[in-house]
Amino acid sequence: MKRIFSILLCSIIVLAACDNNSESKEDKAKADSIAKETERKNKVQEAKDKVATDLEKLAPLTEEQIKALMPEMLGDVPLSDYSFSAAMGAPVASGEYKMTDSSSVILTISDCAGSGGAGLYNLQYAGQLEYNNENDIEYTKVIDFNGSKAIEYCRKTIVECSFTYFSGGRYLVLLEGKNIGADDLKKIGRELKVK
Repeated sequence: MKRIFSILLCSIIVLAACDNNSESKEDKAKADSIAKETERKNKVQEAKDKVATDLEKLAPLTEEQIKALMPEMLGDVPLSDYSFSAAMGAPVASGEYKMTDSSSVILTISDCAGSGGAGLYNLQYAGQLEYNNENDIEYTKVIDFNGSKAIEYCRKTIVECSFTYFSGGRYLVLLEGKNIGADDLKKIGRELKVK
């Protein structure tokens, strides 16, 4: 009886040791995965910080310079309702292009130079690059666009989308569509020459 008990006890110890080893392998794999993801996020953050630091060193554009970036025509649709703002030290030009009576595109170009512009870059672009969300009403996703990242947002219940990307090493471009889908906004973005 003692012999059977000893064999049974040894078997339990061996099985427990084997199972414990597999748990430590799983734990090690999880830890490695977390470490790799942390390293990737740190590299991405360092790249964003470098861009923001470089932007702070640039002088912001004047109203005339940023207005020159706004196309007079978007396809065959003329620019209307132009506006300019330099709130918080970031020059921003905006204009509407009325495609039809019920559809339009608003183009906003922000100069991210200087400390105010770098803050705008961080808040409205860099800070959103890790954010993907979808529900029954809307979605936000980060996509590849012209060799960089862009932020696509659409409401699902109505055709209302926006598309944001960084261009020319200093410009934040926002296209907002009323009754214009995301694919059409991306097409417009590819045709824009904001550099």
